[in-house]
Amino acid sequence: MIKSYSHQDVEKWGEHSGDRNRVHFDRDVANRNGLDDVIVQGMLVLLDAKISLAPFINTDCSLKFYIKKTVYIDEEIKHHIKQQDSKKTLIVSGIKDNADIRVTGTVLTGKRPENNGSHDGVYVSPAFVKGYFDVLKKYYSYIEDAWVKMDTLLFFIAFNQQKDDYFYRQSQKIARNGNNEGITTFHVAQDLYVSEKLLHYENIDIGTMRFSVYEEDVYINHDSAYSTFNIDVFEGREIIFQSSIACLTKMMDYG
Repeated sequence: MIKSYSHQDVEKWGEHSGDRNRVHFDRDVANRNGLDDVIVQGMLVLLDAKISLAPFINTDCSLKFYIKKTVYIDEEIKHHIKQQDSKKTLIVSGIKDNADIRVTGTVLTGKRPENNGSHDGVYVSPAFVKGYFDVLKKYYSYIEDAWVKMDTLLFFIAFNQQKDDYFYRQSQKIARNGNNEGITTFHVAQDLYVSEKLLHYENIDIGTMRFSVYEEDVYINHDSAYSTFNIDVFEGREIIFQSSIACLTKMMDYG
């Protein structure tokens, strides 16, 4: 599959997901952060990676995605599947060079995460959920698999329910004297657990589920921070879906 993303694609994703990091919209900001031009949101690139891997998933599994390089607006990329024994890996690369790898995604044997009860559930109103279901149906009708719908829906909901500017809050972890100029946050990886139960849902019934949304800092130093944005989904006490998005915040050094 060959794919590219337009300004309209990026704007639509930013509107619905809440990911309005300025490096996706403002060329000057992108340049100040060491980029040649504005870039596509990492989670939008991963959405199509998940769709490419979905036909190979038919039981409990874990998936690991890594965003190795950014994708620029209007740049063509291609998806291809590499199979070694029973392991399937998606590779997203530049159109001209297979070695120019942008994203990898691997399907692994699933191991159900333990429910340690350490994070409180988050209430999501039915009206709020319905609104985002309607968004998916209208603007992302090509998403067919239930687990990909779940992943996209929950990213939209969790990101938009935050009470402050996520990217500003991340930048303040390493800002000097409160100045966040030259600091930006990139989504760099995502780990997923998908239960077999979710694979066979014809319609997702959010009303039967409970959610836990939380952040964890892996490290913070003087010029970078690495954290995870996590979502667990429960039916009763059983985890049926889990997402952990890794975020790298860094200060660009032009000295």
